[in-house]
Amino acid sequence: MPTGVYVRTEETKKILSKAKSGKNHSFYGKHLSEEHKRKIGKGNKIAIKKWWDGIPKEERKRSEETKIKMSIAGLKKWAKFSKEERKEKSKNWIKAGVIAAQKVNPSSIEKMIWKVLDSLNIKYETQVPFCYGRFVVDIHIPDKDLIIECNGNYWHSLPDRIKRDNTLQKYCDKWGIKLAWIWENDIRENPRLALRNSLRKIIGGRK
Repeated sequence: MPTGVYVRTEETKKILSKAKSGKNHSFYGKHLSEEHKRKIGKGNKIAIKKWWDGIPKEERKRSEETKIKMSIAGLKKWAKFSKEERKEKSKNWIKAGVIAAQKVNPSSIEKMIWKVLDSLNIKYETQVPFCYGRFVVDIHIPDKDLIIECNGNYWHSLPDRIKRDNTLQKYCDKWGIKLAWIWENDIRENPRLALRNSLRKIIGGRK
């Protein structure tokens, strides 16, 4: 065999083919619960973050040439999308922009609930993508498997928002996730009491 030439055996080809199809994965053929899928997704994100954090900052920067190439590649890819695909992609980008804006500028009623949780030494996450990004929830308390939604009186009275909230409630009911709704007028009157009352409704008076 000439130096530097690699020929795959039939056995190697079968292994590679199986790998591409996903059949050699340990979870192939198994039905995973939504909870299990969330844990796997979270684990993958942590692993990727550790890998990225391990790369020196100077090596993370892209050259101007690379940026131009990526821009051209992006435009070519966009041109191949159908009108429906472009519309769907745009929705995802808009959603990502809304999430980023909410993280930078959260509502005043959310901040009021944060202060209550801080005073109780409760660990929580804010503006968390949920159900594979289908929803973005205001507050998530991992230890309690609890979601808290702070509802502005105006926005959450709109038809689209009501539909979204009902779907979120159904999803949480299906998978046994606790979901507390707190309305703006109650939060502004007494945030601690509003939080306590909302939790009483879903966990039978505890806390």
